[in-house]
Amino acid sequence: MASNKSPSYERVALLIDAENIRPEHLDRLLETARGLGRITVRRAYADWSRRYVQVWREALSQAAIRPVHHFAIANLKNGVDVAMTVDVLRLLAEEQPEAVVMASGDADMAALVMALREAGVYVYGFGTDQTNASFRACFDYFESLGPDTHPAGEARRAEADTTKQEGKGSGGRSRIAAGGSRRLSRGPARKSAKAAPAAEQEADAQTVPQQTGPETVAAPEPA
Repeated sequence: MASNKSPSYERVALLIDAENIRPEHLDRLLETARGLGRITVRRAYADWSRRYVQVWREALSQAAIRPVHHFAIANLKNGVDVAMTVDVLRLLAEEQPEAVVMASGDADMAALVMALREAGVYVYGFGTDQTNASFRACFDYFESLGPDTHPAGEARRAEADTTKQEGKGSGGRSRIAAGGSRRLSRGPARKSAKAAPAAEQEADAQTVPQQTGPETVAAPEPA
């Protein structure tokens, strides 16, 4: 890990993955970015239609941070990550930042961080205690913001638990329904099986001639 001491830069970009970082850490992010130089770009990325990122609303307004919106398409987990990557690469070409402070504990951003460094940009990273070592190594310097307790993570876990419970419930109902149908279908079969011998006996009784006793022949009259 490199030292966080670096020269003052004329163009510093602060980029926040708001779906993975809490707004309580914003002061720390701003302080770090100001320590690197003049902040020319401030952006926070999320699907801003989701309720759990609304906790950022006041913080973004007070710090003059531009929210960049991307709808989650078909519930793709990394939809915002892709949108952030495209925007940052465009930013690299147009604004040419000399340093970037990136707050995201998502390892999907590793390729973007490496692309920035290859372009000569100094990248200071923030994440959580759960951020893996490989992603940390991509930055010039990385700092943890603490445990992963962001509402987005909690919301995703709650969603996953709900989906799992619904899946179990529907599976159980299907099995019960299937079992019930099998039991219902077996019921008439058993009844018909029991009724079969009686029907056969009745048919036999109709086809076999009844024996009424020995046949008597009249004696011939005398001549």
